[in-house]
Amino acid sequence: MAEQGPGNRFEEEVTMSYTPAVVPTDLQGTSTGILWTAANILANDPKSTDALAEAITQARHPGPAIRASTHQMLEQVATSRAAARWTMHAALPATAPRHLWATWQHAAKNGAFDLWPTLADLAARYQGESDNLIGLTPGHHTH
Repeated sequence: MAEQGPGNRFEEEVTMSYTPAVVPTDLQGTSTGILWTAANILANDPKSTDALAEAITQARHPGPAIRASTHQMLEQVATSRAAARWTMHAALPATAPRHLWATWQHAAKNGAFDLWPTLADLAARYQGESDNLIGLTPGHHTH
């Protein structure tokens, strides 16, 4: 058995896996459904540049006006939460549009901070007690 000591450190590799949220059809167009969908995209798609906009696109809204107003409202809430939580770590350029989720997502790509908890916390905040009864299962990370 190898000993751990100065100059002889061994590091244990920690692997995380993500179990995506299950969002029932009835909740896909709700704030909770959109936020969990965005969290799933953020966790599973490294090529994503704006998980919130992508989740809005997947949402089932009757028209573009409702999609746009929902996007604006959720983006405002999510970026406000991200700013409150991550401003010290983000190193956003002074000219960066801080009101856009894509700005925060781009800044997080350097690994200094993780936006998934921001979306998951907001989704949980919007989640109603009956959402679980109709099949919503929150996403989560495991070791």
